[in-house]
Amino acid sequence: MHPSKLKIGLDYHGVIDSDYEYFAEFAAFARSRGHRIYVISGAPKVALCNELSQHNFTADFLFSVLDYCMALGLIVQDTSGIKIDDRAWNRAKAEFCFYNQINLHIDDNQQYCNYFSTICCCFNGFDRFCRISENLILDFSLPPDNALIMLEKVLK
Repeated sequence: MHPSKLKIGLDYHGVIDSDYEYFAEFAAFARSRGHRIYVISGAPKVALCNELSQHNFTADFLFSVLDYCMALGLIVQDTSGIKIDDRAWNRAKAEFCFYNQINLHIDDNQQYCNYFSTICCCFNGFDRFCRISENLILDFSLPPDNALIMLEKVLK
């Protein structure tokens, strides 16, 4: 028996793209257990769709920080390119997770995690650990199914 359905957020750059096969398996196993996978990234949604499909990665929902900021009118374009307020950009993932009741988001950038009121763990692609707190670490060097089972236990 596994815990109630979870909503798990995965960052694309630095997490999923650190090991496509591993995270595709992780996502597939999570979805087979009734959990929902949200890919949450700064990249445009169209680019995310293309990248994920090339790597046989299936998610329940894609969120693009860039598209979100554009929709809110937070992007200014001038001759030097586009500009987005750093604070708005850095808070976007946290706001999405809060409003969509994501149980856990996995990101490789602590700067983004600092804005979360929901659980955000900072993934280190080198040792494959994801630190939730000083004493609580998820181990993604384990096989994907074991990593998910550990995550379920932590979140129950």
